[in-house]
Amino acid sequence: MVSGGTAAVIARLQSSLDRVERRQVSALASMEEQYLSRAQRIRGVLSELGIGSNSIAVPRHAAAMGGPFVPVQMSNDSAGFEQRLFRIDTARTQVDRLTRVLHSLPVRRPLDGGMDLVSGFGVRQDPFTGGPAMHTGVDIRAEPGQAVRASADGTVAAAGWSGGYGRVVDIDHGNGLLTRYGHLSTIEVRVGQSIKSGQIVGKVGSSGRSTGPHLHYETRVKGEAVDPQKFLRAGERLGA
Repeated sequence: MVSGGTAAVIARLQSSLDRVERRQVSALASMEEQYLSRAQRIRGVLSELGIGSNSIAVPRHAAAMGGPFVPVQMSNDSAGFEQRLFRIDTARTQVDRLTRVLHSLPVRRPLDGGMDLVSGFGVRQDPFTGGPAMHTGVDIRAEPGQAVRASADGTVAAAGWSGGYGRVVDIDHGNGLLTRYGHLSTIEVRVGQSIKSGQIVGKVGSSGRSTGPHLHYETRVKGEAVDPQKFLRAGERLGA
């Protein structure tokens, strides 16, 4: 028979455990909501770019795993908690994959600081002839020698002199995506080198067909030039 004092202690202990459990459940629910919200935001931006997250091939970073399938046997008391953990792990895995998709898309600014455009994408007045000409990228105002950074993970496809571009670096991001950085004063990478988003690829200059120091920046999809701002605006919305 349990005494009144012992019963009171047990009751207080049970009450304390219940409060801990409620806090844990609340924390797990908040964590799950954060993952799901992040995944929804990324999917929304990818949809605006016309990119399906499942259509993008991304490298796998996880270690190899395997083994026979053994069903989990859970008690009724633990089932709810375990199911919540499983949902969180599933949501976290989805966010991890979507984030790796983002790292392969050119959504990061190629220069630190603001985007001061000198000339946008599309038809413009040629700065040398004065006649109409197609501008296949954007010209961004920058100081001579300023660091130029990769706007996504990728592999250096070209690094050297190329006609009107002057010293230029091309980065292949896979899935038909390529970025180009022109009129550089120096090149800091080599062909075949793996590049991470934000890594310095060269320095701002005025090489090639240029009227002064600036960065000519292009985004190409399957060889066709597209407006880089489409991707850069997506990065700004996600805080990339």
